[in-house]
Amino acid sequence: MGRTILYFLGGVLSVVVTVMATTPSGEAATNFLSYLPTLPLLPSWVRPVVIAISVMAGSIFFGTAITRLFSEPPQMAVPPGVALMDKYYAGEFQFVYPDDIKRKRKQERLDELSELKAPMAALRIEMESDPTGTISRESYKEKTEALREQVASKIEAVSGKADANNYLTCGNLPRRRTQVPHQVYIDILIRDLDYLDGFINKHAH
Repeated sequence: MGRTILYFLGGVLSVVVTVMATTPSGEAATNFLSYLPTLPLLPSWVRPVVIAISVMAGSIFFGTAITRLFSEPPQMAVPPGVALMDKYYAGEFQFVYPDDIKRKRKQERLDELSELKAPMAALRIEMESDPTGTISRESYKEKTEALREQVASKIEAVSGKADANNYLTCGNLPRRRTQVPHQVYIDILIRDLDYLDGFINKHAH
């Protein structure tokens, strides 16, 4: 509103200057502005220039004032931070911190690890139910190593490659005297299931 008033006053001033420039000297009776002798005393060639500039300025000032007066007030831009806080209090979103993202991803990998225990236990039971080696030793080896590779990748995602390599290393398995040809893979799965129990309990709390 303040600028509108300034534009209007600028238009009024332009009209005053125009009238003063067009008032002949000594015509005080016909126009009170002739009492101000400044403009009437200007050289004759300057008056047309002054009149033209005053008329142009008056049209610009009055036009701008009228436009601003009847136009809708501009909408104040809402700062980004204020808009975010409004959405937050409205429940439209929540702030997510880097640590929260890391904890969520870690928990997802632990959940996936826990889901791998079931097929490992099932494979152990399958091998224990086949003491004579009806299924080839190589077949049990492939199944065991495939499961262990999946487990190792999840462990690496949770706590790094060192723990994954430690899990894959089974150099301290107890020796068992048995006629089962694939006993070593049964022992590996027994060891792995115990390892997973400890690993998940350690990193879940």
